[in-house]
Amino acid sequence: MKIKFFVISIFTILQPLAVFSAGFSDFSSNISNSSLKAFAKDVGGILGSGANNTARSLGFSGFDVGYKQFIQLKPSIKNSVFNSEKAFSLGWVQAEIGMPYRVDGFIRGTNYDGFAVTGGGLRYGLRKISDKPGYTQMMFIAMGNMATHRDFYMTHFASHIYISRNGKVAIPYMGIGFDSTKLLVNRADEASIIGKRAYTFESRFTAGMKFKLRFFYLALGGIITHSRTVFEGSFGARF
Repeated sequence: MKIKFFVISIFTILQPLAVFSAGFSDFSSNISNSSLKAFAKDVGGILGSGANNTARSLGFSGFDVGYKQFIQLKPSIKNSVFNSEKAFSLGWVQAEIGMPYRVDGFIRGTNYDGFAVTGGGLRYGLRKISDKPGYTQMMFIAMGNMATHRDFYMTHFASHIYISRNGKVAIPYMGIGFDSTKLLVNRADEASIIGKRAYTFESRFTAGMKFKLRFFYLALGGIITHSRTVFEGSFGARF
């Protein structure tokens, strides 16, 4: 009964996030030279999210699979691709596996509105694995993502440091890191920007709370990056 209630609660909390969607179909008609960096920052801010919601390594043969959703309340001022008055979001499935020496590997992917993302990375636990309440875990994360669309191509790389504190049910976590995003324009109504590139490098600050029940978990958090707020939500199973 508790598990059923937990799963229902997850969908109830995350469902509102799903009604907001980033629209990429109007990229070619709305993109301009002045909005290239703003668009790269906004999408890169989403791609760099969800690296983890705890600093505890999975441990050898551990496994985690979950769905992650991210929403930015408003696009950057110069981003002419997305509606300036609406939030936008993206979500993806992420699978993780524990390896020896406190190393975890993960992959992720999604395909929405012709925008396909594939990525992954490695995480390294900086402290010995322990489930003792009150024990502080620390983790270093490095990851990369590739995003393709008929109108543009993006690469994204990030590195983060995460800290979390063990709890029986609730686990607070926080992180700091950097995102590097590159954008290449393949098609645009404004011919002068076809083939143009934009590069961004932004800091990221994350804080949130993870709730666990047996093998299931729910995590909710907030991110500050490129002077914008991103909310993250995830649920899944961890073994």
